[in-house]
Formats: sequence, C-alpha cells, structure tokens
Amino acid sequence: MKKTFLIFMLFIGLITGCAVKSIEYTLELGIKHINEGNYKEAILVFNELIKVDPNNEQYYLALADAYIRQNLFDVAQQVLQKGFTETNADKIKDKLKEFELGNITDGTGQIKKESAYHSF
Repeated sequence: MKKTFLIFMLFIGLITGCAVKSIEYTLELGIKHINEGNYKEAILVFNELIKVDPNNEQYYLALADAYIRQNLFDVAQQVLQKGFTETNADKIKDKLKEFELGNITDGTGQIKKESAYHSF
C-alpha cells in the first residue's frame, strides 16, 4: 500500500512540475511576443494564462501592456479593472492610478500617453 501511495505521489509531482514548467514557458513566450512587437500573439498567450490562473497579477499587467503599446488605452484599462477585481493587487491598483492621472507608461517605462494638464 505504501509503495502504491509513493508511486502515486511521484506521478502527481511529475505532472505538477511539468505543468509549472509549461506555464513558465508560456509566460516567457508571451513576454517575448511583447518585446518583439507581436502584440496579437502576446494577447492570445496572456488571455490563456489568465484562464489557467485568474489570480496572477502579472498576467493582467502584461496583457494590459500589450494593449498600451498599441495605444488601446480603454481596453488596457478594462483588463486592469478586471485584474484588480480578481486579485486586489497593489501593482494593478498603481497602474490604474496612471489612467486616472492621464500619464500612462508601457512595461519599459516609456510614456505612451501624457496628461494634457501641465503645471507651470
């Protein structure tokens, strides 16, 4: 009985380990797509990752970044709002604050949209 249990636990560990590696690979692939400007592919990847783990703030931030880099600010904001609802993550809250202030940066820190308000 113990031997069967140990084999079962080893099998579960292998499956879980493979799944984690697959998710890590998929995440890296999504980031690669963003960095190469393949935003449609990145969007597909991060939407799938969100389906697998809707509580991972990094997926929402990366998905929003793909939209921000295309100047699709309304869609990015919707993604972030959904992500905040799911995760209550401070990083997503901070990113949403950028939308409120009107100074939106992409994942590299490059300003993609500036507020029309400037103090003199």
